[in-house]
Amino acid sequence: MPVIPDLEIDGKPYRHQPDGRLVRPFLDGLEATLFGARLELARRYAVANDLNRITVRTADDDRVGLVAAGKTYLDLRQALRQLGLDDAELGRRGVRLLELGMVHPLEPSIVDSFAAGLAEIVVVEEKRSFIEAAVKDRLYGRAGAPLVTGKVTPDGQVMLARSGELDPDIIAQAIAGRLLAHGDFPSVRAWLDRAKPRRKRISLPLLARTPFYCSGCPHNTSTRAPEGSLVGAGIGCHAMVLLMDHDGPAGSSRFGEIVGVTQMGGEGAQWIGMAPFLERQHLLQNLGDGTFHHSGSLALRATVAARVNVTYKLLYNSAVAMTGGQQAIGLRSVPEITRMLLAEGVKRIIISTGEPKDYRRVALPRTVSRCGAGGADRAGAGDSRRGAGRHGSDPRPGMRDRAAPQTQTRVGAGAEHSGDDQ
Repeated sequence: MPVIPDLEIDGKPYRHQPDGRLVRPFLDGLEATLFGARLELARRYAVANDLNRITVRTADDDRVGLVAAGKTYLDLRQALRQLGLDDAELGRRGVRLLELGMVHPLEPSIVDSFAAGLAEIVVVEEKRSFIEAAVKDRLYGRAGAPLVTGKVTPDGQVMLARSGELDPDIIAQAIAGRLLAHGDFPSVRAWLDRAKPRRKRISLPLLARTPFYCSGCPHNTSTRAPEGSLVGAGIGCHAMVLLMDHDGPAGSSRFGEIVGVTQMGGEGAQWIGMAPFLERQHLLQNLGDGTFHHSGSLALRATVAARVNVTYKLLYNSAVAMTGGQQAIGLRSVPEITRMLLAEGVKRIIISTGEPKDYRRVALPRTVSRCGAGGADRAGAGDSRRGAGRHGSDPRPGMRDRAAPQTQTRVGAGAEHSGDDQ
């Protein structure tokens, strides 16, 4: 059970009062407690519940301290085992170990206790030096404070990379030099001697397999684009075009030249800022129906308002396939979507379907075109099977729970194109 610390701030019990009025003068009080009372109570909580622990400590004359948090702490312990340093050997060699369970705010008393008497603290963390900076900030200017290293050695050489991830081998190689700088570590020296020939890389004939769409997935055809097309990616299965066959000029492929990936719901809006500065006048933007109903319709509206030339390739499969095939919330039928798009000011709409006959008696606006395109009217292979089991095989495109046809929309005013992009 959690231990509740002393909640008294400035002589009286503190009780946080949320306030949704995020404007001044109400914001001033929230900001003051954010950097004051609330961080202070978090530090007290860390102490009361022993969230940060010195796991190895023997005497005040320890020389080196190692600090890590979370998964990296486990990697550090494995690295120490590889170096022949169990807890007993760490104690004999004057090495302390600090495991952080809460990295922000960094609780100051644990840092003070850990640093006492050390000559150097080595902070082991992935990516940027977040913990290292906090430790330095706490100890800076203090008489007799230990040297703090992490990303670089004292002479400026890279010790732990700021990119990628750390594993026990990388950590062992990095901390070995720092340990040997503070005395005799026979097992560490022996490990380095053994590791030199053993760590030679051996090239194996591995066959790389690039991720691709499931068999039967309509994205196999819906994401293909004419040669030389500029294509915008986004959030969804169609984002895999970023990985596929981009070995032609300017990274082109049968999926077009990918010019960027947006957040969910921003698909196509990037062209508003790019178009004025490029000679190319047209963007193809892939978009799934789940994202369209969630927030992508706002980006479409924005491109219409900005009068930029975008062809949205809206894949309509009535499923959020990327996250398990859930039904798209707020899903509209294809006829309803066409009316929505026309109301938004979309200039031209084409319905591309593998079953054109399904639309012979479906009421559509007069300006909507229809064409046949095999394989574009079904969900991902797994989704279509689940749909058939739940809802039968009703062929009507107006049924919301059925895997319905793909919808393509041309957006924006300006110069007409030849039609090759449709």
